[in-house]
Amino acid sequence: MFNILFIIEVVVMTYNGFSTKCVHSGEDGLEYDVVPPIHLSSTFVIKEESQELIYSRLSNPTRDMLEKKVAELESGVASLAFSSGMAAIATVVMSFVSPGEKVLLSEDVYGGTSKLFRDILSQKGYRYQYVDTRDVDKVRESISDDTKMIFIETPSNPMLRISNIRELSELAHEHGLRMVVDNTFASPYIQNPLRMGADIVVHSATKYLGGHSDLIAGVAVFKSLEDYEVVKLHRTRFGGVLSPFDSYLLLRGIKTLGVRMERHCRNAEKLSAFLYEHEKVKEVYYPFHPKFPQYDLARKQMRCGGGMITFRLSNESQEYIDDFLNSLRIIRKAVSLGGVESLITQPYLTTHGGLPDDYKQRLGITRGLIRFSVGIEDVDDLINDLDNALQ
Repeated sequence: MFNILFIIEVVVMTYNGFSTKCVHSGEDGLEYDVVPPIHLSSTFVIKEESQELIYSRLSNPTRDMLEKKVAELESGVASLAFSSGMAAIATVVMSFVSPGEKVLLSEDVYGGTSKLFRDILSQKGYRYQYVDTRDVDKVRESISDDTKMIFIETPSNPMLRISNIRELSELAHEHGLRMVVDNTFASPYIQNPLRMGADIVVHSATKYLGGHSDLIAGVAVFKSLEDYEVVKLHRTRFGGVLSPFDSYLLLRGIKTLGVRMERHCRNAEKLSAFLYEHEKVKEVYYPFHPKFPQYDLARKQMRCGGGMITFRLSNESQEYIDDFLNSLRIIRKAVSLGGVESLITQPYLTTHGGLPDDYKQRLGITRGLIRFSVGIEDVDDLINDLDNALQ
């Protein structure tokens, strides 16, 4: 009688191409499954005291695969998946900033991020200061002894302002601050802030990472294991983890991220050129259009211009704006972004609707400002749809 010992060695592959990483990273442990399985179990049988799998709030095999994939795409050492982008942002901030300490915040950020600081964190003693993070000198002047973090969005929501990630990261580290970048609008396909010096990258994975408008999720990616462990502890205690099923949906969505972003960018470049020439459009904001104020920095920092266009209508009456939005037939009037379908919204009343008028006015978020998430439809159909509605 012979005892035969079978040893299965899991070889962790290294992938170079972006789309290859999207399809295969994090899934080296799969033996038979082509598609990562959904592990719905809330608790796991304990076979040895040192095992990681104990309870799904702590660790789950489906979510673990997702986190490995996202970390690889963003060139991080590890990542964490959350139940939403806002859960990711709140947990990261509260992991490193205490009441009485300050965060320097891009003045043009997603309305939900502004409301988190304005309505919740500030009431608990956390301090924040809006800064035009396009200007590194202004950021430097705003740093004080109680500053602990610089938090930027680039491109920003909705004005698509570009902040210099490398220079701001160097400034943050000169003063012992953590540099956090919301990379939602760009996605890992377009830029990787950790490679440019940032400490932590956050995403609303609901958007381009998911890509199909069918899940709510957030991720945070880390340059150091020390920061990862701190945030992981806070996520475990707060409990805002991503479910196994949503982790599966996000894994599935990421597989096509590269090919989707190629089409988003190509469509958006053509549509921005069309809008720049349209008589009913007053201003257009698109990072890779030569007339964009920060065109040179965008070309230096980003792989392509992205799938977001912001433009200002010549006629800013609410009646005309409503007629325009309601006349669209392919492009859908809805909040959110980054899905395969084109979506359009009026930030003044939706994403930034709850913010003070003086704040919106300072940033240029007027009634006539329109945020356009360009989908992957045939671009000629989108041009015709816009043209008909504008007329």
